[in-house]
Amino acid sequence: MKVARVGAEQLKLTTLGASLDDSTVSCVIERGKISLVEYSPRETLHREEDRCDGIEILLEGTCVIERVSEEGEVFTVANFGPDSLIGGNIIFSSKPFHPHTIVSMGTTRLVRIPKDELFSLLGKHTGFLSTFLLCMSDNSVMINNRLASMVQLTLRQRLLAYLDNERYGQGSCTVTLPITRTRLAQLMGVSRPSLSRELSNLQKAGLLRIEGRMITIL
Repeated sequence: MKVARVGAEQLKLTTLGASLDDSTVSCVIERGKISLVEYSPRETLHREEDRCDGIEILLEGTCVIERVSEEGEVFTVANFGPDSLIGGNIIFSSKPFHPHTIVSMGTTRLVRIPKDELFSLLGKHTGFLSTFLLCMSDNSVMINNRLASMVQLTLRQRLLAYLDNERYGQGSCTVTLPITRTRLAQLMGVSRPSLSRELSNLQKAGLLRIEGRMITIL
């Protein structure tokens, strides 16, 4: 992890920062409480039960919320991309502890705002408060939708939906998996053996042809 001083232009790139006028942003920068943090690939931002003492806004990269089952399998609960907010839903909780482990997927840069500075901004700037509440609502909806889809859809449906999305993105019925099968199993919320078994079933059913990481949708 690398920590540096955040610039006004970086803060203004975020939805929250853009809700502040230029003079307020200048004052915030001068106080020096907000920092720019960079994480390396697969570096842990927060572990489960770590105290939340501030929020983070993604500038670049992707982070994921992960949970480990009793069997030791790692499952991905949600993904966060640029401009996403981390910690906002628990920072003012009576139990401000991260409920999940959060990991950077690649090189990730974030703006970190400590709790006291956040509280001050929320109390003094109604536009900032409104934007913060909107971001929190969107985060809650995203996570709830992710959990609901995992519960309601079968593994076969989730796999076919994922492959169909890759087919569209790669422009071909034969797609190259951009991630490992272990990572795909985490995204599907299942163990790797369960994923391999379902891929084999789909191939036997004549729906897919699998050659290593190359999958043809039949």
